[in-house]
Amino acid sequence: MKTQHTECNRRFIGSSHERRAVSYLKRKYYIIRDVNYRCRFGEIDIIATNGLELVFVEVKYRSNGQINAALEAVNRKKQSILYKCAQYYVLQHRLQTLPCRFDVIGMTEDEIVHIEDAFM
Repeated sequence: MKTQHTECNRRFIGSSHERRAVSYLKRKYYIIRDVNYRCRFGEIDIIATNGLELVFVEVKYRSNGQINAALEAVNRKKQSILYKCAQYYVLQHRLQTLPCRFDVIGMTEDEIVHIEDAFM
């Protein structure tokens, strides 16, 4: 059973890595539209634009230094949640004309790996 303290600590740690990912994306000239977007279907860590594309980004961190474990954590179930959230976001903001993609950023203390167009 998770305690409220544990959940708060996880969110604080997660948000620090999301801020790191936002900085990384800004250095790559992405425009950040939203961070920690929540809807009834779930949450998207970062929503950005890159050129004319709307990009939904999932950020995964692993403290054990295994970047592949972070990237593999975005399984089919998580992808389905992200897809539903993205559909809702697009409809809510009337962005149906923009092409969209899903990226994954995996990170450790020393490394950031950005996979563009990671899944459909």
